[in-house]
Amino acid sequence: MDFKKSEYLKLSAKLVSGKDQFIQVNRKTDVFIEEQIIESNLHRIFLSTFFLCILGVINLLFFWCSKHKDMNQILFCSVSIMMIVTNIVSLQIAKRMLAKPTSKKRKQLFIWIFYITIILYSISFSYFNTAQLKYLYIFLTYIGFILIPLINIKETFLLFLIPTTLYTIIILSHQLPIRNFIELGLYSVIAMIISQVVYINQKANMKKTNELIILNEALKNQAETDSLTGLYNRYGLKRIAHEKIKENCKLRNSFTVMMIDVDYFKDYNDTYGHPTGDTTLKDISKVLKEASKDCDAVARFGGEEFVIFSSQMKEEEAIILGQKLLNAIRDKKIKSANTKKNPYVTISIGITTASIQCDSDIMTLIEQADEELYYAKEHGRNQLSIHHKLYQ
Repeated sequence: MDFKKSEYLKLSAKLVSGKDQFIQVNRKTDVFIEEQIIESNLHRIFLSTFFLCILGVINLLFFWCSKHKDMNQILFCSVSIMMIVTNIVSLQIAKRMLAKPTSKKRKQLFIWIFYITIILYSISFSYFNTAQLKYLYIFLTYIGFILIPLINIKETFLLFLIPTTLYTIIILSHQLPIRNFIELGLYSVIAMIISQVVYINQKANMKKTNELIILNEALKNQAETDSLTGLYNRYGLKRIAHEKIKENCKLRNSFTVMMIDVDYFKDYNDTYGHPTGDTTLKDISKVLKEASKDCDAVARFGGEEFVIFSSQMKEEEAIILGQKLLNAIRDKKIKSANTKKNPYVTISIGITTASIQCDSDIMTLIEQADEELYYAKEHGRNQLSIHHKLYQ
C-alpha cells in the first residue's frame, strides 16, 4: 500500500489540530479502507481461481477420455491448457498479494487475467450443448465474482459484461430457447447485487473499525503527549524506554539519559509571568527536539525539566550533544530574569550512560542523571555534568 497503516494512524490521531488535516485524513481513509477490503478478500480470490484451475484440469480429462477426437475437441483441449496456465499465473499473483500489501497495478493485472480466463471458458464451453454444462459454466463464472466484492460499480459492470456477452453469443450460436436469456439476465443481476451488497457491508464495518482505531490512537497520543510543548510526557517516555530497553538489553548496549533543567526558571516566571514562561518552554522544547533527532525520545518530565533518552548513544556522543544543546539555548538569546548572573536563559544538564538489565526501569537512569544535574547546578549552572566532570 502506498499509504501505510502507521502513517494513516499518525495522521488520523491529529484530527484535533485543524480542518485541513481533517479533510486530508478523510481522503486517505477512503484509500486505506479500499485497500483493506482488497486484502481481506484475497483468500476468496485465491480459492475461486483455484477452483477454476481444477475445472481446466477436468476439461482436459474429458478430452483424453473421449473416444472420438476431432478438431473441435483439439481446440477445446488447447483452450483448457491455456485456462490452466492463466489460472496458475493468477494464483501466483494472489499469493504475492497475500504476502504483501496490494498495489493498483497488481490488482489490475489480476482482473485482466480473470477476463482472459472467462473468455477461454466461454470458448471451451461453446462446444458443449448440454444444459448441465451451461449451468455449470454460469455457476463457476459468477460464483467467483459473488465471493469477490469489487471496489466500484464500474469494475463490477465490466467484469460481468464480458462473460454475459460471451454467454449470449453461445446461446445465439446454438439457437437455445429464449428462457436462457432470462436466466442469464437473472443470474447477472443477482450476482452484481450480491457483490455490491457484500462490498458496501464490508466498507461500513471497516469504517467503524477504523474510527475506533483512530479514537484509540488519539487517546493514546493525548495520554502520552505534553499538551504545552508537544513532547512526550513521563508516561510516553516510560513506554518508549521500556520498549527500547527490552529490544536492546540483550545486546548490552549503553543507554543514555540526559536530564535538563532551565536555570532560574522560577525567577523567570515571577518576573515575566506564566504565559511568557510557557512561550519560553515551547521555544526550548523545539531546540531540544531539533538537536536530538537521532534520540529515541525527548520528553518534558515536569515543570521546567526535560529528559532525552537514547538506546544507541555512546558517552562521547552524549557529551557532544550536551554541549550542542547548551550552545543552542545560549544562541537563542532569551532574556533572563537575573541579568546580573547571566543576561540570557541557560540550561544545566546531567548525563548518565550505562548498561542495564532487561527487567530494569528507566527511573534508575533518571535518578543517576538527576544526581549529575544537581552537581552541575551546584557548581555554577549553564553546564553539563557526567561522572561529576563538568563541561561548558
